[in-house]
Amino acid sequence: SYMLYPYQRTGVDFLKAHHGALLADSVGLGKTLQTLTACHEMPEARNILVFCPAILKHQWLAELAKFYPDTTGTVIEGTQAQRIKQWGGDQRFTIANYELLLRDFTVIASRERDVVIADESTRISNPRAKQSKAIKKIPAKCRYALSGTPYNNKPDDIWNVMDWLEPGVLGSWWSFMQEYCIRNHWNAVVGYRNLDMLKEKIAPYMIRRTKEEVLTELPDIVTTEVP
Repeated sequence: SYMLYPYQRTGVDFLKAHHGALLADSVGLGKTLQTLTACHEMPEARNILVFCPAILKHQWLAELAKFYPDTTGTVIEGTQAQRIKQWGGDQRFTIANYELLLRDFTVIASRERDVVIADESTRISNPRAKQSKAIKKIPAKCRYALSGTPYNNKPDDIWNVMDWLEPGVLGSWWSFMQEYCIRNHWNAVVGYRNLDMLKEKIAPYMIRRTKEEVLTELPDIVTTEVP
């Protein structure tokens, strides 16, 4: 396996130990590498589906090629006929942008996946959005969400992601709103409560490290003087 920093090794082991997990390391700490490595170390995971923003599709494929060159991967793109063929391929990693969740839903949901990954998982945080509902209907043995944005600034953003990772863990949307959100009489969320309790419920499924926390593990930045 690729040489990882100790904190990345911890992240990989955390993912492997869970059927549903949120990797919420801050930007630049290698969430993609940790996730690819976790999947790589699970030989039973033959059929892995990655959803990410369109702009990151080829980045995922590039990282796969860099770290695990023997592993097959396909980015889904092109006409519908081309995409249907790609969806049916036997590559280990299938990488798609979120928009295809709705466009190609029937073909995506027709087979169970060993792992489904939601990168930039704030994209599935609105429980009323069609994309957020669609991803929950894809049969999967393991589900991993990746996010560099801490959810603590908007707790209502975490309900759908957690409900996808571990169905029912935060109760129904309605009971969650009652428990943790303060609303005015127009029903708009104006504040939050019981956040310690919420943190406690999420803690077993979530790992988050910041640059400051892992600074000692990271190499010194090498600066080169350019004449």
